[in-house]
Amino acid sequence: MNEPEESADEVRDALHDAVDHIHASPDLAQRTESAARRRRTARWSVTGAIAFVAVGATVGLLTAGRSGAVPSATPTYSSETRLPACAAIASAYQHAGAVASSSPSSTKAEPAVPGSPVAAELCRYAGGGEQQPAGALAGSATITDKAQLAQLQAAMNASQLNPGGVMYCPASNGDAAVAIFAYPSGTADLTVYYDRGCGTLRTDTASYILRGDLGQLIIDWTGSWQPTASSSTN
Repeated sequence: MNEPEESADEVRDALHDAVDHIHASPDLAQRTESAARRRRTARWSVTGAIAFVAVGATVGLLTAGRSGAVPSATPTYSSETRLPACAAIASAYQHAGAVASSSPSSTKAEPAVPGSPVAAELCRYAGGGEQQPAGALAGSATITDKAQLAQLQAAMNASQLNPGGVMYCPASNGDAAVAIFAYPSGTADLTVYYDRGCGTLRTDTASYILRGDLGQLIIDWTGSWQPTASSSTN
């Protein structure tokens, strides 16, 4: 009945005799604990790096989503934009009677067409000795294309501010054009009067000496001023 206990005692005695001559160094426990700490630190470092990458990816996706949802800051033409209309005669514009005015112009170095208009109505008026009655609307164009609108604005803004006031041009036959720029809601439209014979632009606040290819743009988009047969032979 006692044989299992005696066998167990014999096994323990044999194991004790086998390892009795082995002596562990005093710092074995310390080195074992240090190795364990290094393994734990490595595991935490890897886990932290993975978590950091995951958080960064999430923030990047959220930022990209928000940036994609922000509308463009540049206003553009839409079907809801109220477009101006050309007047039937040039004298309907207050700038038309300013050709002989000596009132001083603005001295501010501001462009003729500031800001970001979204559309423009270009109106061409006949002068004297042409097929249409003098001052009558002879052609028009609605400009909503962004590239064309930018081209028209740049051609007008290339003009030089005339600080001495508008010029009197006795040789002008009255050929003229008006550009009415439409702006986003809440901003008043801008009317710019072009006197072909004088080579000038006029707004509510300033007069400009024309530079650039505005006259050619008007012809390209609204048609050419057409003198009568008798006028063209003079």
